[in-house]
Amino acid sequence: MKTYATKEMVHEIEMTEPQVAMLVTLLKDDIEASSWNECDYSDTDHMGYLKDRADVLQMLKGLLANSAEVFQMLKGLPQ
Repeated sequence: MKTYATKEMVHEIEMTEPQVAMLVTLLKDDIEASSWNECDYSDTDHMGYLKDRADVLQMLKGLLANSAEVFQMLKGLPQ
């Protein structure tokens, strides 16, 4: 029996802000390192992987930006 994953699958994980920041760094480094190699634009599976990786990086960057905004708002609240 085979199980197939689809783009509609959603997974939730809990991460601390430093863990998200570390994952952003890892993805950025991976993107930079993979840019040193020639890309085979006819490999649609690989192109899909690159797009998914970029999408994840954008989501994580958004989480970090939002958490910074929330932290700044909470700092201004009375104790």
